[in-house]
Amino acid sequence: MKAYELMVILRADFPVTDEKDVRAFITKLTGGATIDTLNIIGKKFLAYPIKKMGVPGKQQEGIYILVTLKSDNIQVGKIEKEVSMGNDVLRYLLTVLKEAK
Repeated sequence: MKAYELMVILRADFPVTDEKDVRAFITKLTGGATIDTLNIIGKKFLAYPIKKMGVPGKQQEGIYILVTLKSDNIQVGKIEKEVSMGNDVLRYLLTVLKEAK
């Protein structure tokens, strides 16, 4: 299994009080990947305002979440589709973690 790191910026009004709901959202977003660690960093001001289709106005703040995942294969196309069709994710970055030798 490969290890991945996923940074997600969610809308500022996304409900992150229950970690179980956030885990379910990330699992759905990644297509069933196993979550190793989930770090809800919290609400931060964005470097620039983001206009998201379906969300009124420009977003000035976002909730940052950092997740490490394990999966045999994560299909980036499916993540991009979920992000573009939904209104919750403002930005994301998915990277492959190198294995320790």
